[in-house]
Amino acid sequence: MWILKDGFLHDDEFPFLNFVTTRSSGDMKDPAARQKACSLNNINPDPVVYAEQVHGNIVAAAGVKDAGTFVKSADGLITAEKNLALAVFTADCLPVFLGAEGKAAGIVHAGWRGVFKRILPEAVKLFEKEFNVSAGDITASIGPHVCSRCYRIGDEIRKAFGLSAAETNFDLAGEAVSQLESSGIKNVSVCGRCTCHEGELFFSYRRDKVLARMMSLIQIATR
Repeated sequence: MWILKDGFLHDDEFPFLNFVTTRSSGDMKDPAARQKACSLNNINPDPVVYAEQVHGNIVAAAGVKDAGTFVKSADGLITAEKNLALAVFTADCLPVFLGAEGKAAGIVHAGWRGVFKRILPEAVKLFEKEFNVSAGDITASIGPHVCSRCYRIGDEIRKAFGLSAAETNFDLAGEAVSQLESSGIKNVSVCGRCTCHEGELFFSYRRDKVLARMMSLIQIATR
């Protein structure tokens, strides 16, 4: 269950330390805001690993060599390193937290292009390839995102997902859940908070056309 506490959202049923920032923490594109958000959650901000985010389907395995960097061309990151935090930025797209207790953790930035390119199944495959973690051992949690009521679409998205001309809205999280479950993940949860119509809490590119972003972070550590 996602809980809002002290300006941060946490999934308190997820196996690893996790949070999503809100507007009160400021724009996470600002390094100073990132440092403060990490420090408030007892995380050393300097070695955090970030995905470059190009709306693709590349998921990278991160290690200590990547500490403090943006991993080129990646929209998702996974690691088995304890206390190595991974992060992505969103403002309507899905932040997808993945974790296999005692084994590995991951975070994925999944907009419609990434979901269309099946970045989530790619992440599941990488868990098995890199860390011998089967899909059935992974817990998935989708953080705050634009809801289907606010996500009005045009022909590009309709064509990509085989939707009819009569369909004017898209359930991005629903498509993500379908792909995760089809990949073998049995435990999938979705945050009900909408970045678009909850303007007091979240930045939203769809709503405001701004570049400000929230940060979603995961770390193999006890909360």
